[in-house]
Amino acid sequence: MHAHHRIPGALLAVLLAGPIFSAALAAAIAAGKLPGPIAFTETEVTGYLFITLFSIIVGAALAFLPVMLGSLAMSRLGHHWPIFRRPFAWTAAGAVIGASLALLWGTQPEALPGWFAMIVTGTLCARLARCWVVWIPDDQLDRNALTPAVAISACPPK
Repeated sequence: MHAHHRIPGALLAVLLAGPIFSAALAAAIAAGKLPGPIAFTETEVTGYLFITLFSIIVGAALAFLPVMLGSLAMSRLGHHWPIFRRPFAWTAAGAVIGASLALLWGTQPEALPGWFAMIVTGTLCARLARCWVVWIPDDQLDRNALTPAVAISACPPK
């Protein structure tokens, strides 16, 4: 078995890592204000939009190595063990990697929004990286790899 089409999903995950992180962090901070009212000023909304645009660049730079290495590792594991081809396995691996990186935020209660954002980012990026990955049996490499009888994919073809 060989994994093909690893790059599109992984690149999408890399590009969206920053916006996913900033949205999850904003949601966690807003949830921390509950049960009180959650109100945002116009300045906060404008600032969030600017930070989200900036986070595409910074997030891509920070996420490139973990996403690419994780995608490579999971596709190689899927090469040997079919259980690692399942979208749930990739999602769980992303959650574990996100939780591991969340240790950088520390363990104090103030770090909980950062923990939440890292785990959500790792989970969603791993799920995005899984899209478009197909494992093709060695005897089928010379044939059309995208026929339904041969390809195993988590995302439906368009």
